Amino acid sequence: MLQISISELASDTNRYIAMLVHQDILITRNEEPVARLTSVKDDMLSAEKKAEKIKAAKALFGILPPDINLDQVREERLL
Repeated sequence: MLQISISELASDTNRYIAMLVHQDILITRNEEPVARLTSVKDDMLSAEKKAEKIKAAKALFGILPPDINLDQVREERLL
């Protein structure tokens, strides 16, 4: 994680915003952390991946008969 001061951020904001694609940025004041900049894209990808996983899991419902048990499933997989 890159660490920069508030004054550095203020003087070259566009450069640091562009860098967010690759890494988070810790903002400091008097060498003390005050904020962290992070890319929203990662959060959006995470939400999309979660939605895909939920969709895949929902697609599995109804494949197995309701009266089958775990031992029967294992036996069928081994055949």
